[in-house]
Amino acid sequence: MTVRVKAIITGLILVATVTLSWAGMLIEQQFATVQVMVGEPAPQAFVAEDAIEIQDTAATEVARQAARDAVDPEYGRDEEIDAIVIHDIQAFFQSLRAATVDQGARPLPMVTTTSTVARETVATTTTTVTTVVDPATEAGQESVAVTEQAPTPTTPPAAVAATAGVTGRVFIDTDTNGFFNLGVDHGLSEVRVVAYDVTGTRFETVTFSDGRYSLGRMSPGLAAVLIDTDTVPDRLTGSERLLYQEVELLDGQETPTIHIPLRLAVTSKDTQLVSLQASGLLLSDSAVSLLVDIATGDVLREILGEEPWLLSIERETLLLATEALNTDGGILSEDLRAVQIQLRSTPRFVQLPGADSAIWQQVSQVVPEVATVFLAANKTVDAVATEGLREERAAEVVPLTIRYEAGEVIVEEGQEVTEEIEAALSDAGLLGLAAPRYLALAAAVAIVVGLPALYLYRFQSSVWNSMRRMSLFGLLVVLAAVSARGVAVLAAGGDGAIGFLMPAAAFGLMTAILFDARTSVLMSVVVGSMTAIATTDPAYTLYAGLSVLVPIPFVSAISARRDLRRAGLYIMAMCGAFAALIAWFFPQDISVLRAAAFAVGGGAISWLVGSSLLSVLEIVFDITTSLRLLDLTDRNHPALRLLEEKAIGSFNHSLMVGTLADRAARAVGANPLLARAAAYYHDLGKTEHPQFFIENQFGIQNPHDEMPPLQSAEVLRRHVLDGLSLARKFRIPGDVAEGVITHHGDGIMHFFYNKARKEYGADAVDREDYRHAGRKPVKKEMAIVMMADSVEGACRAVFQVEEPTPERIEQLVEKVVGEKVADGQLSASDVTLGDLTRAKEAMVKALVGHYHQRIPYPDFPGGELS
Repeated sequence: MTVRVKAIITGLILVATVTLSWAGMLIEQQFATVQVMVGEPAPQAFVAEDAIEIQDTAATEVARQAARDAVDPEYGRDEEIDAIVIHDIQAFFQSLRAATVDQGARPLPMVTTTSTVARETVATTTTTVTTVVDPATEAGQESVAVTEQAPTPTTPPAAVAATAGVTGRVFIDTDTNGFFNLGVDHGLSEVRVVAYDVTGTRFETVTFSDGRYSLGRMSPGLAAVLIDTDTVPDRLTGSERLLYQEVELLDGQETPTIHIPLRLAVTSKDTQLVSLQASGLLLSDSAVSLLVDIATGDVLREILGEEPWLLSIERETLLLATEALNTDGGILSEDLRAVQIQLRSTPRFVQLPGADSAIWQQVSQVVPEVATVFLAANKTVDAVATEGLREERAAEVVPLTIRYEAGEVIVEEGQEVTEEIEAALSDAGLLGLAAPRYLALAAAVAIVVGLPALYLYRFQSSVWNSMRRMSLFGLLVVLAAVSARGVAVLAAGGDGAIGFLMPAAAFGLMTAILFDARTSVLMSVVVGSMTAIATTDPAYTLYAGLSVLVPIPFVSAISARRDLRRAGLYIMAMCGAFAALIAWFFPQDISVLRAAAFAVGGGAISWLVGSSLLSVLEIVFDITTSLRLLDLTDRNHPALRLLEEKAIGSFNHSLMVGTLADRAARAVGANPLLARAAAYYHDLGKTEHPQFFIENQFGIQNPHDEMPPLQSAEVLRRHVLDGLSLARKFRIPGDVAEGVITHHGDGIMHFFYNKARKEYGADAVDREDYRHAGRKPVKKEMAIVMMADSVEGACRAVFQVEEPTPERIEQLVEKVVGEKVADGQLSASDVTLGDLTRAKEAMVKALVGHYHQRIPYPDFPGGELS
């Protein structure tokens, strides 16, 4: 970025700062010759100079509201509700039909008269079943004797039934005495019946008496009853029906054979009632019982070819529900209960062929009951259409007006000012604005902003030349203006002590940490001046200026988070003391204790606001503060954890470089936290390919031994670019990430350069191909990191084979730093020769302490212990 462009951007920043500060100062500002406020008494009488006519807003609004109220609501029909009601009714009747069928009933397989049954044992036994039919007795009773020529099988009923030799079969629940009914009819003794219990055991005795078969000593429960349809007389026709523990053989049909549809296994009534009641429908028990009886009876009616009653009831219920849903365009939610009561009070007769009057009467009550249970409101108020129509009617109202003739009094002195009176005075031009002090206010704000900017230009070039820092400074100035004006608005309410709540100390805290102590003093002038312009009160002005200075000595050299918390206590105490002294000194009606109490509260607010905004501002403007550097030098930082896990050698090297850089920075007056943080992260890029760097090669061959020199140089060059990428990923501040790109500068990788010259010849090697991908350091801290990095690496390499005596350490440090100076790597930095001397001395002391003397221990392995 050129100097001209920087100057233009800086100018725009200053203009924006002045404009926004001026706008903040205009909050609640009014400059008028005569001011009236709605609801307040008029300061004087006003007379209309000419005839004027204004709209009577209140009367017009009353008329429009009356027009709105006269509009009847618009209704809408929800056809989805109709479909849901019809669907629910149909689903209910379908569930009635489904509940009659016993889903667990299964038929036994069809078999021949003689078969082989596989028992559960290894042996196989052939069983032949023969059925003997005896003639009828004199009393008209009939009996059936069944003999079996083999032992009772132990296999399940389906397998045992394979020996029955019958073609019809059904599962049935027997009664408590082990009986089941076939109905009383002549000639039933001719029907051959074979029965098994649930274990598959065939009953020895199956007798027929009084129209029913006895299964001997069978316990109640599920049994397999098999009827040989080949033995049914031709005169017996009809169907089988499993209902309430009965099997009925009905006659009177023309077809000469019996038909047994096994799908019609009917569930018991109790089971059906439990199933329907569990659905939660609000039907009476009598209605549910009646519908279950009808649904069960429909099973037989369908077999006989008759129309099911339940279908007629369903049709009538759907018709009744449809009529109710369509009446008057639908049902409103508030009318639903009345409609349900009306429907239930009116019987609905249904034609049921063959039903007696009692059934008809019961069904006529059940149909409305079922319909009302599923009935729902399908008519609602269309709020959008209604509101639209009401607004149309309101818009048609002609605005009402108030007319004042020339010479007529608009408002008397002391009379309450209404909105209409204010509008009349404005239209009459009786409230003309005087020459406002807008320009004077803008000029004052411009001076308050311009003088600090001039100071920064002359004495704080590091701030002036940084667009980020100038933008941040401008933002703090705007916030100071808004804060000062806010205090003026609050204090205007009458309680002067509330003005000491101003968070002026927050600006001193933020400026001291984000910038430095000198800039904080400058901010004190800005905040005090803005307070003077906003409040025109000397007490508030003095308090604001002093409050900004309070945090400076406590946070300028902060080195731990606890220092910031301790500073909060100091701020509250000193702000309270300043406020008490100012309230005591200036002759105002302000209690000293109240002023001190509000100031302590303002100090607490300043600490909370300032410490909260710090984290946001340092990230948004990429400002490296002491607090942020403390976080970065924490060993638990994710980036350092990554370096430790993937490149432990580089991690240990970085820690040692950080120690050397910290000591050297303290010696030359640089920022030791910044130097240490930059040293910790300077080799972050080595985590991408750690095995290519000697400090991470444990027990493996150096891959550079097999690589061409140019490829090795590219690998080393790459770790700088990878480090920058990872710094962005972990949001490392730019001031710290600068150590990544400057720790090698743009120096030559001499090892690989000399190796290439040796292998390919001096003329075949381009020196630029072996230059690091970085730039020379500018800041003192970055120059120190470069020297510390080279010194630590050289010491680690040399003192693996030599004794690290203080003299040898000093010689090595002098040599390494001298090479950097000779190579021109420090030429762009502001490091002086005196700084170099002090930095070298500090690093020598740190290295001597690191390579400390060791005490020999007798009989200890190796002879020495560090």
